[in-house]
Amino acid sequence: MDALAPGEYKRYAITADGISPRARQGHPNTVFTVTSDEHTETGRIEDEDAANRIAQHEKRMRKIETMKPEMRMPEWYGPKNAPITLMGWGATRHAIREAVDLLNADGVKANALHFIDIYPLDEARLEKELAKAQHLIDIEGNYTAQLAQVVRVYTGRAVDDKILKYNGRPFSGVEIANTVKIRMKHAAPRVAKISHNGHGGNAKKTSKRKVHA
Repeated sequence: MDALAPGEYKRYAITADGISPRARQGHPNTVFTVTSDEHTETGRIEDEDAANRIAQHEKRMRKIETMKPEMRMPEWYGPKNAPITLMGWGATRHAIREAVDLLNADGVKANALHFIDIYPLDEARLEKELAKAQHLIDIEGNYTAQLAQVVRVYTGRAVDDKILKYNGRPFSGVEIANTVKIRMKHAAPRVAKISHNGHGGNAKKTSKRKVHA
């Protein structure tokens, strides 16, 4: 940095992995411009030059490929080769694990696949993990099954069932296990949406058939 002349520091330098080296803050030779428009390697606006735009955009996209090998794969819990796999992410972790324990104790062999890092997904590695799941049930605390959508977009693997809850209350292992047992009695795949009566007691379960495109 000491050898740099003022204005030579390239905050957005084009690199093979897409990550531009950052300088120590406060060094007088590494002052640079920041703009919300497309910029050159030094941070200056280049009148939307097409070649510069392509180079900078491709640099940013290379960051994603660089990150993929560092993303943690989802964690398995429960017996291997179980016919039922519960998939989830975030705060559903312990409730799903409890449900797996309850199901296995009740003679329903199941395991869980819990996502830690969501994006960017390493599709090649993730597809190998998803291939181990036979009947994949998505457990999510939102209306649109966000994780299931991401998984399908990037791997092509659609879940077989969804158990969704969006009343602002957390899942319990008991309600997941009970819903799974009910759902597995039906041949046609459905989306089970769980709601509470607001008293923290008995769970009211409703279901709606999935529409297949």
